[in-house]
Amino acid sequence: MQERKQIVWQVLSPAIIFALSAVWHFLYDWLPIMPVGWVAPVAESVWEHLKIVWYPSLLWWCIFPRTPAKERWTMAVAVATLGGVWMLLYYYLLHAGLGFSLAWLWVDLVAEFLALVTAEISVLVFWRAVGYRSWWFWLALALSAVAVVSMAVLTHYYPDLPVFFRY
Repeated sequence: MQERKQIVWQVLSPAIIFALSAVWHFLYDWLPIMPVGWVAPVAESVWEHLKIVWYPSLLWWCIFPRTPAKERWTMAVAVATLGGVWMLLYYYLLHAGLGFSLAWLWVDLVAEFLALVTAEISVLVFWRAVGYRSWWFWLALALSAVAVVSMAVLTHYYPDLPVFFRY
C-alpha cells in the first residue's frame, strides 16, 4: 500500500511541478530584486527558462512525502537536471527541428510538460532498475552546487551562445 501511494505521487509530480513552474515564471516580475533573479527567469532566453524546471522540481522533491532525506535530495537533483536536459532537447526539436514559431507559447508549454514527464519516468525507471547508491547523494550535492552557482552567475554574465539569446 505504501509503495502504491508513492507511485501515485510520482505520477502526479510532473503536473504539480508544471503548476509550480507557472507561478515560478513570474516571480521576478512580482519581486524584481536580484536574489529572486538568481532563481527565477529575468529574461526571455532558454537558459533563464531552465530555472522554471530546476527550482520547482527541487522544491517539490524536497517536500515529497515518504522518502528518506538523502534519497529525496538525490531524486530531486536527478529530476531537475534531466528535466532541464529534456526541456532543451524538446525546445530545440520543436523550434529548430520542426520549425514551430518562437511566438507560440503553447509549444514551449508542451516542451516543458513533456520534459517533466520524461524526466520523471527516466528517474523512476532507473531507480527501480538499479536502486539507490549512497555515493549518489554526494554527486547530487556537487551537481546542485554547480548548477545553482552557474544559474546565478550566468544570469548576469552570459556568453554569446544561442541558449542565452534573449528573445
